[in-house]
Order: sequence, then structure tokens, then C-alpha cells
Amino acid sequence: MLHLGPGELVRELHCAVKFSQDRNWYRAVVTALEEKMAEVFLLDFGTTSVVSTSHLRRLEPHFASSLPAQAVRVRLGGLEPPGGRGWPEETAEVDI
Repeated sequence: MLHLGPGELVRELHCAVKFSQDRNWYRAVVTALEEKMAEVFLLDFGTTSVVSTSHLRRLEPHFASSLPAQAVRVRLGGLEPPGGRGWPEETAEVDI
């Protein structure tokens, strides 16, 4: 994998990111940049992570386009809490 050159690191860039917990590389999209840190959305897991920009690499085009993202954002329509008083705060944090 190739390092990103000057000016290549922009929002919406499809890239590879080295995940700090297992040190493996994953497909991602840059969602935000601030100094030497980037927020990325992991395309095949559906999670967001903040990483050092030094952990980002150029993703070869065939890796970005040959397989669509395996994580899909969804919402449950028409679902309401019992009694209509609103969902408890911890419910909003649950990943389904």
C-alpha cells in the first residue's frame, strides 16, 4: 500500500486504515480531518474511529470498487417506546 502524498488526504477519500487494536488494515472513508488526526468510517464494519493520519494509506481502486461496503446504515421506522415517554439514554447507544 502506498503512502498518501501531499494534498491527497481529503474528506470522502476511500483509503486503507491500520486499526490500532489488531494492527490489521481495513477499508475506510475519511469523514473528518483535524491536524494529524482523521475520523474514518470503516466500510465493512459500520463503525467510526479516530486515527493518526500516519495510519492511512492509498487504497488501490480495485479494492474500493470490486466489493461494495459490507456495512449498511439503517433505521427502524415506526418503532416507539412503551408508554411513549421516549427511549432511555442507554438505548440510543445500542448497536444492532
